[in-house]
Amino acid sequence: DLNHALQYADKALVMKKGSIIADGPPQEVLTEENIKSAFGLPVQIIRPENAPFPVIIPDMFRRQ
Repeated sequence: DLNHALQYADKALVMKKGSIIADGPPQEVLTEENIKSAFGLPVQIIRPENAPFPVIIPDMFRRQ
């Protein structure tokens, strides 16, 4: 779960077809662009007020 990675992980790695796309702190690696590239899923990353970490939500209305 990508949201759990944002909340608990110290490091994240995003891969696509066996190649590393990004590696580093989750908040730097788990970007809208990297998630779309790796999984083909458009998302929005929001930071709810007073939340200690961002939240990834599917963006069902954005064209791919």
